[in-house]
Amino acid sequence: MWQDHEVRFDVSLADLQIRNGEILIDKLDMIEDTKGNAGDQGRLMVTNLRIIWHSLMLPRINLSIGYDTIINTSTKTVNVGNVGTFLVTNIRIVWFADMNHQFNVSLPYLAMESASIKSSKFGPTLVIISTKSSNGYVLGFRVDPVQKLHTLNKEIQTLKTSYDKSPIFGVEYTFEYQGVIEPEVKEEVTKEIQDSNDEISNVFGLYFADDGIKQHQPQLDSYLGLAAEEPRPGISLQSLWELIPGNP
Repeated sequence: MWQDHEVRFDVSLADLQIRNGEILIDKLDMIEDTKGNAGDQGRLMVTNLRIIWHSLMLPRINLSIGYDTIINTSTKTVNVGNVGTFLVTNIRIVWFADMNHQFNVSLPYLAMESASIKSSKFGPTLVIISTKSSNGYVLGFRVDPVQKLHTLNKEIQTLKTSYDKSPIFGVEYTFEYQGVIEPEVKEEVTKEIQDSNDEISNVFGLYFADDGIKQHQPQLDSYLGLAAEEPRPGISLQSLWELIPGNP
């Protein structure tokens, strides 16, 4: 077995295949071997024994590096940016490199601390900082022309402010059925009215029973201010007057 302790160039396609006991951990496309094959896009495969790279156009151009041969790994940067596409949505900003879409960043407004324009050695730059809970990343983007840079910055700040006021968490709920809301019923206040039918019947009964009795002489009544026949015993003109509906 040589896969874990040797470095081999341009091996056969059979040697590029995953052997028994070897496990493919990850696979990345559009990876460039900048030292030996600059400009040639390829595929990088990471296994539990080695790292494999091969050209997408010519798979016979390849490289197999066993982990036992690696002393250390490091990341190197150059003062050259990557040309990419910048997208602005209602919930996040997205950037990806045009040459390698796997080189990208997605930052939701929920995790954005600030967005501003600052001076750098590349000129005016859009600087976006993520919150501390999101590792506090500092992202810089150069946008040409400058007028477009200011427009983009203002647009991001406006969308972030709007998002902070009404966050979108990605979960919505819709009622399948909503019962009919019944109108509010106001309780009516009622007053008890005493029924005076019994009293009226008793008074009328006295007069109907005495239908044949001789009428009395009229006398002036101070309550009514009129001359009226004297009522039967036990009954006053005032009580008779009050029996008429609408009279106090």
